[in-house]
Amino acid sequence: ILNQLVHNAVESNPTSGVVEIEGRIREGWLYLTIRDDGAGMDQAAQRRVFEPLFTTKSGVGVGMSLAAARPRLQQWGGDIFLHSTIDVGTAVTLKVRLVPRRPRPVQRGRVLIVEDEPHIARALKRLFGRNNDVELAHDGNDVLVRYAPTDFDVAIIDLSMPQMSGDTLAHALRERDPTLSLILLTGWLIQPDDPLMEGFDGLLQKPLTDLSTARQRIAEAIATTRQRRAATPPGSPPG
Repeated sequence: ILNQLVHNAVESNPTSGVVEIEGRIREGWLYLTIRDDGAGMDQAAQRRVFEPLFTTKSGVGVGMSLAAARPRLQQWGGDIFLHSTIDVGTAVTLKVRLVPRRPRPVQRGRVLIVEDEPHIARALKRLFGRNNDVELAHDGNDVLVRYAPTDFDVAIIDLSMPQMSGDTLAHALRERDPTLSLILLTGWLIQPDDPLMEGFDGLLQKPLTDLSTARQRIAEAIATTRQRRAATPPGSPPG
């Protein structure tokens, strides 16, 4: 269709002139306009231009291109439009729906959240549960009783908990599963070189204000865990 429309535009002014092709995208549609500065058409010709066999060209072709293009475009959910002015030129616009890209399937991660304040734990589960399977725990001792290596892809651990501190739990989990990504969750201002960060792969600062970045950080931590496990031969001893 496009080739034929460009050919028509060139034929409209065979001796000199300009043919422009302009594309724009709006609300899921592609609008492609072929514009020439040729002889143009009057209103009567414009009303008939989509009729089969109609042509404004004397002895050239049979005028099938526009008539054939419209039903094909409409079959795809699009359309074709024409605007023309005598001695100014003609513009033909194709309207085509863009086919949305299929999003890549998201591989769900397994996230353990260890947080002793239930309302914060529930909020974190809502935040990270969109693309992941999330399990909550409120006590480090309980985690160590029931955790087995490779149960989770990432553990988000609160620093200040009454039974066991977050950094103590992190060291215990690291001994059991060196591949597991560990994220420290705290309201304290922690610097990257703080000794508390030893054993952790990252930090989430409470309150979480940039939720998009927080989700991205967890997705990266999950990917890191899977890379570590893929590089670890089965049956390798921890540490």
